[in-house]
Amino acid sequence: MDLHSPRSKQWAWGLAAALLLLSLCLFAISYFSQKVFYMEGDTYKLAAENGDQRRYTSTFGPAIVVSGSGSERIITLDGKIQVKLVDSPEGIQKPPKMLDRLFLVDYPGDIRFRVEVTNGLPLTYDSNGEPYFAFVTAYINGQPATSLPIWDRFPPYELIKAAYPELHERRGQPIYFILGLLVLVFGWCEFRYERFQRLSYWLSLRWIGTDNPEPNDTHFFLCKIGGIFMMLFSLYLFFQSFGISGFWGM
Repeated sequence: MDLHSPRSKQWAWGLAAALLLLSLCLFAISYFSQKVFYMEGDTYKLAAENGDQRRYTSTFGPAIVVSGSGSERIITLDGKIQVKLVDSPEGIQKPPKMLDRLFLVDYPGDIRFRVEVTNGLPLTYDSNGEPYFAFVTAYINGQPATSLPIWDRFPPYELIKAAYPELHERRGQPIYFILGLLVLVFGWCEFRYERFQRLSYWLSLRWIGTDNPEPNDTHFFLCKIGGIFMMLFSLYLFFQSFGISGFWGM
């Protein structure tokens, strides 16, 4: 078999494209199947589990350790700050509030917050029964300001989502990935394969009313240009699916 023949090169291009798509799909399956939570702008995922103790890590932030099972959890932040959380059965599905879940969050210094969840919407109250609203964490030289109160750096409901795995979120937007995959394949075929370019000509119905219904050089050129733009657009969809929209300045 002549490795330099047009057919061999075509097979090589096809094999390279198939391997690229396979690698991309395997990465996407791994990425979208992970459940994560967010703390101080960092994405945390499970790194190790030992009995009822789970350790979560992120790319930039310090590790977060969650201990306990059942309704009570202890979450350790910055290696030394410990916060107790209790998933309380008090008042669940009882009038007048008909709560779905009720959490008690105890910070060091006997500072307690109460988080009521109804229809997925959390409402947080301080120890005086006043509504509490989390502030946007302040940053100094790219690092979270440690001078803030602990409950402002680590808001109650953010800790709850970290401590209870059922509240973790799946990463990314798979629908954008699927759309990107379809657009990439279509764009590649439009750019690379003459048979596909001819098919697009017949499907466009531009041949109706012509004396010689055959695609010309202009059609093939426009197919290649269109294929390039479609492949670039598929990259945009992939970045959107992985939550990297900032790369495009959007």
